[in-house]
Amino acid sequence: MNHLTSIFFIAIALYSEVAIAATDCTAWQRDINDTVSQSSSPCYWQYLTANLTKAASSQVDIDKQLKTTAPELVAMIRRDAKNQKIFDLWGSAINFDDDLKNDIVSPQILSVLGRLLGNPIKGKMVNAGILRTYGYLLSNAMMPYGFKRDRWTERSLDYGFGWKQDIISPVPQQGTLLTNVTALAGIIAFRDDPTQLKALVAATADAAPEIRNVNPDALDIRRLVETITLTDAGKGKARTVELRSDLVTLPFEVSPAKALTHLMIYSVKDSVSAGGAKLISVAPMTQDTVDDLFTPRGLGADQLIRTQYNAFIPELTGKKKTGRRWVQVVPHGTSQPAIIINDSNWPPYFFAGAADEPPGFAKELIQRCLPATGWQADFQAQPISRMRKLIEQGDLDINIYSYEKSRESFLVYGKEALFTSEYRPTVRADSNITIKKIADFDNLRLGHFNGLNYSTEFKAYVDKRQAEGRLDVTDSERANLLKLTGNRIDVSVNNVLSTHWHAKKLGIDDKIKILDFTIKRGDYFVTFAKASKRLSQVQAQRFVSAIDGCVRILKKNKDYNVLRERYGVDGK
Repeated sequence: MNHLTSIFFIAIALYSEVAIAATDCTAWQRDINDTVSQSSSPCYWQYLTANLTKAASSQVDIDKQLKTTAPELVAMIRRDAKNQKIFDLWGSAINFDDDLKNDIVSPQILSVLGRLLGNPIKGKMVNAGILRTYGYLLSNAMMPYGFKRDRWTERSLDYGFGWKQDIISPVPQQGTLLTNVTALAGIIAFRDDPTQLKALVAATADAAPEIRNVNPDALDIRRLVETITLTDAGKGKARTVELRSDLVTLPFEVSPAKALTHLMIYSVKDSVSAGGAKLISVAPMTQDTVDDLFTPRGLGADQLIRTQYNAFIPELTGKKKTGRRWVQVVPHGTSQPAIIINDSNWPPYFFAGAADEPPGFAKELIQRCLPATGWQADFQAQPISRMRKLIEQGDLDINIYSYEKSRESFLVYGKEALFTSEYRPTVRADSNITIKKIADFDNLRLGHFNGLNYSTEFKAYVDKRQAEGRLDVTDSERANLLKLTGNRIDVSVNNVLSTHWHAKKLGIDDKIKILDFTIKRGDYFVTFAKASKRLSQVQAQRFVSAIDGCVRILKKNKDYNVLRERYGVDGK
C-alpha cells in the first residue's frame, strides 16, 4: 500500500460523515490503478482537505499533518517558495466569503501555506496568488456550484484549452499549480503591459510550455474595465483605480462541465501602486454569467462600482463608489477606427437613416449593444444591389444576413438570432391568384427587387426568368408595389413585414394581399466582413460574440419584447 493510498483510508475512517456534494467519490478507490496518480483525483483532495480541516479545528500540528499527508504538495510549494518574484504579480485578497459569511480557508491551514511559501500571513489579508491556488485547493468551503478547488481538480481549463496532459492541475506535468495559473492569467491580463509581461516571463520561466505558447491575440477576449477616481487619504492627490475583468472564450468544449465556456481573469491597476496591474482571481465561468457582466444598462458613466472576488484595495474595498464601466477593445492611447454598419432601407429592421422614420428594430438592437463591444460605429445606408460587393471588398463591415453556408467564405456569423423573417408573394387584393409551388409563377408577370436573394431555389428561378426576358426588375420596393396595384405586374416576392410597412406608407395596404406560400423563412444574424479594413478576423469574432451576449441579455428582460412589439417583428 503506497503512502497516498494509506491517507485515503485514514480519511474515510475518520471523516466518513463529510458530505460529498460536488463530486461522487463512492467509486474512487475502485477506479484507481497503477497508471493514474491518486493525487490527480478530485476525491483525493476532497478527503485530504476534510482531514486537514478537522485537524485544524482540533489544534493538531498542521505543519506536520500537511507534510505527512501531502508530501507531493509540500514539495511543489517549496519550489514556489524559491521564486518570490511570482508573488509580486498578485494583489491582496481577503480570506472571507461574503456569501458564506465565513472564512474561505481554515486560518491555520492558510498560515502554514504562508510560512511554507515564505509569505507569512497575518489575519485575513493574504497574497491573492496563495489564496486562489493552494488556498482554494485546501479549502473545504462548499459553494452553491461546488468546492472552490473544483476549478483546479476537475481539469476544466485543461479541457477548455485543449490540453491533453495535466497543466492547470494540482499535479501538473510541468511547473507548479501557482506557476502555471500565474503564467496563464498573466499572459492574458498583461498582454498590453510590456513591463508586467517582462516580469511575468521571468517569474514563470518554469511554467508548462503549453501555457508559455498561448497567444492572446488568437483568443476571443473581452475586457470589462471599471474606473474609479479616489483621493489618497491625507495627501489630497487624485488616484485612479481600474478593476479589469478579462473574459476569454475557451477554444474547446469543457468536459464534463459543458456549461463552462469562459475563463475570467480579474486584475487591478492602481495608479499609486508600483509595478503595474496585479492579478486577483482566475476562474472558469458560464456563458450566462459572462453575459450578465456586459448587460447594456450596467455600462457607461455613474455606475455603482465595488471590488469583487475578495480583492482588497485600500479606500475602496467595502465601500460604494461611482465610476465608469466600459469595454476596452484596444490598449490605452491606441486609435480606434469606427466600424461601418449597413443602415439599409429594409423596414421595419432598418430605415436608411430617414428623418421621418424610426431607427428600425435591428438598428436599435445594435445601438443598444454597441457599448458591450467597446467599438464606435458609423451607420451608412447602402443599396442592396451593392451591399455584397462592398462587404466582400471590406468597405462595409457589418450587415444582417440569414445563414447560408456559402457566405461563410466572406462573413463571420453571430450565433444569436436577432429576429425571424419570412418572404412570401404579394398580389392585388382583388386577385384570384393562388400559388402552391414555384411553377405557379410561370404565367404571371413577376416583379423583382434588384439584389434581393430569396431562397436558393427561388433565386435560381428568378435568374432563369431574367435570362428569358420575363422579369420586371426595379431598385425600389415601393415601385414594385405601385406597379402591382397599377396592374403592371401580377406578383412580387418580398419580406412580409417590409411589404406591409411600405404599403401603409403608400396608403395601399388595403389593395394588396400576401399569399400563404412561404418562399423563405429564416433567422437573421449580425455578420462581420472577413475582409474588413478596420478589424482583424479575431476582433470581428469578438465583436459578434459581444453582440450575441448583449442580445441574449435583452431577450431575458422586457427590453427585447418591448422593441419587438413596437416594430411588429417576429421574435427569436
